[in-house]
Amino acid sequence: MIPTNVNNLTIKEFIEYENIRTSTLENIDKIIQIASSFTDISVSEYENMSFNELEKVKSKVLLLINSKPNTRLKNTFWHDGTRYKACKDEKDFKTNQYTALKQYETDVINNLHKILALIYVKCPIFSKYKFNSDNVDIIADVIYNYGKVGDVYGTLFFYSSKSEKLKADLLNSLEEVQKEIAIHMEEVNRELKASGVNMVGTL
Repeated sequence: MIPTNVNNLTIKEFIEYENIRTSTLENIDKIIQIASSFTDISVSEYENMSFNELEKVKSKVLLLINSKPNTRLKNTFWHDGTRYKACKDEKDFKTNQYTALKQYETDVINNLHKILALIYVKCPIFSKYKFNSDNVDIIADVIYNYGKVGDVYGTLFFYSSKSEKLKADLLNSLEEVQKEIAIHMEEVNRELKASGVNMVGTL
């Protein structure tokens, strides 16, 4: 059955759909391949359909293409009794999350589940958001196979709006670390100099 609303697609289905939709294929070939990806009917079978039959298929696929992903943040979703929660506060975002996210910026669609897995965590009710890098691959698999576009896609828009703030916070944090290291080295040099050892210029 061909879905008519993109928000009902799993992330796995959405990635395949988007790769076809944004390809360089002719429009009719896109429609046929999209239809085939959601049904048990092969591309060649669609190509051999009558014009009237294909028009019915086309009308359903166009409903899907004309539907829009939900861009509102739904910061939690459930799967198999487990609650998954997205990071809403950049203060809770860790440096390793941000740097890992940056590596997927050049191919967002094909890495959609991996990006979302760096933002969502397993989070029981009444528990606080806490990122654990050991769970990323497991969460990515859950999002890929079971996450619905309507539930998780809006998180990307929330993240993109926070991205510059996260970048600024990260740079500020690195600057603070560098200042602390410089101060520490000055103290070390003073102590060594007082003991008769000069370490200036040896690093």
